[in-house]
Amino acid sequence: MATGGRPSLVLSSAVVGERPDNLIQTVLNGLPWTHMGQSTYMPPFAETLTDGQLASIAAYIRADIGKRPAWPDAGHRITKIPGH
Repeated sequence: MATGGRPSLVLSSAVVGERPDNLIQTVLNGLPWTHMGQSTYMPPFAETLTDGQLASIAAYIRADIGKRPAWPDAGHRITKIPGH
């Protein structure tokens, strides 16, 4: 399923997976623009968001889009992401 030409996050492993690591990495590092034909891009937010804000965003995306309970260890997992 696509939303406005972009892939839906409903079944994304970053949203429905057992651990929040992929979602956290994506929000922190973004999805870089690599070529003109690319349909997805997201800027990095590592320099903008606090750990608490990132945990809140992860919980919201997981519950609202993924229709699953929040990851109980998302706040802890954020601190384990390399380079963070």
